[in-house]
Amino acid sequence: MSPADFARARGFVGDLFAGVGIGVSWVECGSDESAADSPADCSRPLKDRELIVRIVAGETHSISDPSALGYSLVDLEVAQGSIATVYIDRVTALARRAHVETAGVLGRAIADEMGHLLIGSNRHASQGLMRATWAPRELRRNAAIDWQFSESEGQVMHGRLRPPMVDAAEVRLADTQ
Repeated sequence: MSPADFARARGFVGDLFAGVGIGVSWVECGSDESAADSPADCSRPLKDRELIVRIVAGETHSISDPSALGYSLVDLEVAQGSIATVYIDRVTALARRAHVETAGVLGRAIADEMGHLLIGSNRHASQGLMRATWAPRELRRNAAIDWQFSESEGQVMHGRLRPPMVDAAEVRLADTQ
């Protein structure tokens, strides 16, 4: 994918999150082969409210659903996650079948996976961006209702992004005797 197309995909992501009042900023890290060219921020541990989205070829990864455009690793016990994967070859194939530009499908796939991380669940909605299956006719139709987060999804994401109020620190000491 060209840098211009990838920039358009990031624009889709930004617009989708802006629709629920969430801003997105990017640090592009590159592949392992280009790690020496990556910004210093790419080698440090993640901070709160930071996510990783990997763009890889799905044919090189074994997952249960070969039609999935991506996957988010969510710890369901604590309802949070920080890493998602989007399969560019599958995104490209869907865009070709739908006769739409790849950047739009990629941006929506990235936003969907980020949504799973921020909502803290791998569940899918019955409609909107967070539904499980995207049909080529829906991509061609391009109805706004098909490609946005719901109000409740936005509220959950806002709640998870808001830093908790801390009145006092709690420290638990383990009894070592």
